[in-house]
Amino acid sequence: MMQPLFRCPVRAEIRGNYLINQAKRGIIYDKGQACMSAEELIEVWKETAEKHGYILNNRKAGYIEKGAAICVKVLNGACICKPQERPMCPCNEMHEDIKKTGCCYCKIFYDPNWQGEYGVAR
Repeated sequence: MMQPLFRCPVRAEIRGNYLINQAKRGIIYDKGQACMSAEELIEVWKETAEKHGYILNNRKAGYIEKGAAICVKVLNGACICKPQERPMCPCNEMHEDIKKTGCCYCKIFYDPNWQGEYGVAR
């Protein structure tokens, strides 16, 4: 029996179309264990932030660590605020959110050059 693929931002390109096609055939995968630890997800977030010139939320102590733990252990890699709409974190909508409000919807990623109040659209 084939092992299920789990939600993982690193393997997003592999799972996307595959899971859609499997769902159309009526094949459902159990969530099982996440493909990475919270610490590994934080590293992915750091790399993503650095690549795009963002910063991670440092406004609340422990926010990133708690968010990563929820993302990995509870939501199996999905967005912590919109898991049904955004099946992976970092999500594709993150960049659009940051352009509009200076931070992503979950407030994980911030634009350090944002002029205005974070989370409020211009």
